[in-house]
Amino acid sequence: MEHTTTQSPPGMRVSVLVPTYNRVNYIAECLDSLLAQSMPALEVIVIDDGSEDGTAELLKGYGNRIRHIRKDNGGKPTAVNLGLSLAQGDLIWIFDDDDVALPDAIAQRVQALQASPDAGFVYSPHYYGHDGSDGHIQRGKLHPLQAHNPDSFLFELMKGCFFHLATALVRVDAYRAV
Repeated sequence: MEHTTTQSPPGMRVSVLVPTYNRVNYIAECLDSLLAQSMPALEVIVIDDGSEDGTAELLKGYGNRIRHIRKDNGGKPTAVNLGLSLAQGDLIWIFDDDDVALPDAIAQRVQALQASPDAGFVYSPHYYGHDGSDGHIQRGKLHPLQAHNPDSFLFELMKGCFFHLATALVRVDAYRAV
């Protein structure tokens, strides 16, 4: 299958934040999937929260294809907040270090936000994954989305978050407002 690359439309530049801690076994697969997007991110910022397992050494191999920030261990929220303060994109995708992105993930989310200019974020269904016998993340069962009435969306979201944060592409202004 041919892989085509498209550029981000104006006002739709994506910063991907990948907080990580001791994930040397997963982080390469994660980053390779993010760097192979059909619509590349403006930047992929990896915030290493004090890993002690070789993660930092592995990340050096990515050179300038990622922005590697190393900090003392303080937990995922501190890593995410640091990444948010450094991000230069119009849209933010906080992506888990043990996940793999489908090749058109950024393009599809950007397209959805373009179609809904008043939306602060978009999200998608996702596949559960598990460790495969070959050491790679294997795709598992699809976690589908339920339809929600726009009039009750916020209420339903407050009752229980029904999507995975790693599927959400969020306008930077929405994060700033929070």
